[in-house]
Amino acid sequence: PMYHLRMRFRFSLLPDSGPVLGAGYLILWLLLDATAQPYWMLPYGLRFAALLLVPMRYWGWLLGAALVATAGMDQIHGLPPDWGGLAKNVLPGFLAMMACMWLLRRLHVYPRLHSPQEVTRLLLSMVMVVTATTAVEVGLPMLTHAPGSPELMFRMVAEEVLSRYLSILLVAPVLIMVWQSRLERPALLRLLMDGVLVLVPSMAILLVLSERTASQPQFARVLSLAPVLFFAFRHGWRGASLAMLITSLGMTFVDLHLGHAPSPAAAYLFLAVAGTGALMLGSATDALRRSSERVAEPSMR
Repeated sequence: PMYHLRMRFRFSLLPDSGPVLGAGYLILWLLLDATAQPYWMLPYGLRFAALLLVPMRYWGWLLGAALVATAGMDQIHGLPPDWGGLAKNVLPGFLAMMACMWLLRRLHVYPRLHSPQEVTRLLLSMVMVVTATTAVEVGLPMLTHAPGSPELMFRMVAEEVLSRYLSILLVAPVLIMVWQSRLERPALLRLLMDGVLVLVPSMAILLVLSERTASQPQFARVLSLAPVLFFAFRHGWRGASLAMLITSLGMTFVDLHLGHAPSPAAAYLFLAVAGTGALMLGSATDALRRSSERVAEPSMR
């Protein structure tokens, strides 16, 4: 059937091995966890992307890798091993996301970003998953163990939702591009050339601005939108997602290196809104370019 053909194409670029997928997930989780800051938890975005891309028969390997990764980080921080507490902290959120991703597959939500409609569908799915998992991992424990003012609880939940949405927005499109999108050689060369000629100088300027005064790092975050918009116009959603991830990682590493105070939630809210708009703009640019090529084909004949 056509459905199974789509599914085979969907997973054709992934290794057909649970241990290999689990090991890859573990390595990526540890690398992304090194960048953790308030409002900045990229491993959550990795979890979403992995469950979206990996066949369901291998989800158990991802769950095992998540448990091992969390246990390893506890060991690094000198905490005694506590598998019961570890399972209690990891399992509810992971199982909640697995349930959400299973539902998305039943609704035929595929990891495709080739049109604004597909991007909108994926963004709405992200909101649904973030809301559901935050309610399970954060909302319910707060209601049962840490009662407080409704305003404080709402703010904490809203900040957690923002952090998780931004994490998915930064990680998932890049992994979808790596595993499912085949760039033609000329397009790849243009992307690399613009990375050297545009993105590298832009990053250097932004990093210099970040080092100066306490007020300019936030100004640099606003300016970081410029190369993202350029890559969205020039290279579609692939360029937008890559530029957004690279500039955001660069700014985050500078904040960690210079010991800046954590950026306020407003800065990450701006990044989430700008990133969503850039991804939509990139997919619309791709769709318009394909439409122009189809219109030009009869005239060339």
